[in-house]
Amino acid sequence: MIPVATITEIKNLDNKTKAGDLKKGFALMQQASRIAFDLVISEILKLHKQSTESSVLILCGKGNNGGDGLLTASYLIEQGYNVKCFLFAKPDELQDEAKMAYDYLVSVKKDSCNSIIEEKDLSLLKEFLLASDNHCFVLDALYGISYKTGSINKIFQQTTEIINSFQKGKTVIAIDGPSGIDNDNGLINHNPIKANYTLSMGFPKLGNFFFPARAFIGLMLVGDLKYTNEDVQACLSSKLYFIDNVKNFFPGRALNGSKYDHGSVVNIAGSKDMTGAAILSSKAAYKAGAGLVTLYTQNPQIVLATCPEVITKELDHLDLGNLLENQKIDCFAIGSGLGDNYKELVYELVAKSNKPLVLDADAINAFENCHEKLKDHKAEIVITPHLGEYKRLFPEDLSTDLNPMNIIDSLKKRAKELDVTILLKGAPTLIADPCGEVFIVPYGNSGLATAGTGDVLTGLIAGFMAQSVQRQNKYLSNSKLITQNAILATYIHGKTAELIAPELTEYSMMASHILNNLHRAIKFSLN
Repeated sequence: MIPVATITEIKNLDNKTKAGDLKKGFALMQQASRIAFDLVISEILKLHKQSTESSVLILCGKGNNGGDGLLTASYLIEQGYNVKCFLFAKPDELQDEAKMAYDYLVSVKKDSCNSIIEEKDLSLLKEFLLASDNHCFVLDALYGISYKTGSINKIFQQTTEIINSFQKGKTVIAIDGPSGIDNDNGLINHNPIKANYTLSMGFPKLGNFFFPARAFIGLMLVGDLKYTNEDVQACLSSKLYFIDNVKNFFPGRALNGSKYDHGSVVNIAGSKDMTGAAILSSKAAYKAGAGLVTLYTQNPQIVLATCPEVITKELDHLDLGNLLENQKIDCFAIGSGLGDNYKELVYELVAKSNKPLVLDADAINAFENCHEKLKDHKAEIVITPHLGEYKRLFPEDLSTDLNPMNIIDSLKKRAKELDVTILLKGAPTLIADPCGEVFIVPYGNSGLATAGTGDVLTGLIAGFMAQSVQRQNKYLSNSKLITQNAILATYIHGKTAELIAPELTEYSMMASHILNNLHRAIKFSLN
């Protein structure tokens, strides 16, 4: 789990670390440049035994991001690489750490840096690219975190067009963020530099996880700048986290246990026209490792013929009083394909259950125009809306401006107010815990944008949660147990889509493919 920073937070953290001392600021720049240097070297060595065969083009702005690029150039030149820097400013415009970086570069090699001031100067950049007989590495140190939508000028715009259109073999590495993307909100100008790697210094930046910017990030890597824990705690107050590993989230297995030792799920799902939703969610609970799944649905015979492992019962004969008294039940899931005729059942279950609840689809829609009813609950609850359902539930929160921070602020507010975990499905999926933390789970692809995949996710959460009730393994100290299992299920769900895409393509993926390949993502995550 890695903290995620807004631009304001990372600037505050840098300022706190430097404490107004130019030497400390330059030391921080040296750390960042060494990290960039190491990445370039490792990528060059993947291509060539003789590493100096590659050309390196470094694009530098006049701020500290440009300073990172200038220092990286110095280190590469010292090791004998063919490096050319292009500074998009006059040298006398540079200040503080960036000026120190430029002076160091000139001391290493005087003619290694050209200034680009006018459009005609771009011919030098084109000449270097055309003269690069071998693979060319491009380091984008133009803007970093300083780009704001609409701020790019004509020369910078032409530069990005040159880099993106250059067809010869190249690897583009962006330091902190590709030029032309807003690292706070994920917005872009019309033609950002498209990176193969984004080396995010210190911490990932919020906007890097959101489209359209995410399409230009490439593989995100994080450079550790060794900030102190005290400074991080003081400056990163948004409590945003990127989930990069879920191995410790899995509930333990009882080696000598029965089915009840691995969790009993009751799934209330599936109207007459939506039996598939009931089947997908029930099977997913089993695939997560639940020992027993009981399904209340309107077409029990169809389900039984398709999935004999599921205990099926007639939904309209459900006796909620008896269910609530059943001590062997560990988790309820309700809503997948349920229809809108069971609102009172949803309200009663939420109000009276002392076992965790996963609310999906029609169980969420039941609270439209009355979301305050969600406050009336005893057990841990996770609701799993997509953006449309969320906006119907809280219409006053989100206008047409879907700035990531606006969404996150709304999630925090509503999760705390209702004391529920909110899993907002999307790209990325955001999971808010009532304690004020938000977890970013950016895995998956467009293959998940098809009917039934949300039902699979619901079943996964319930299956993992039922086991956790039995095993009581708590990994996230501040968050609710159901939050932990929502994160785990979302990760497995998205990773499954990624793992099967090379074979199926994102065009041909269906919910049943996700369901039938969950084991691959579970195995991947446990290794």
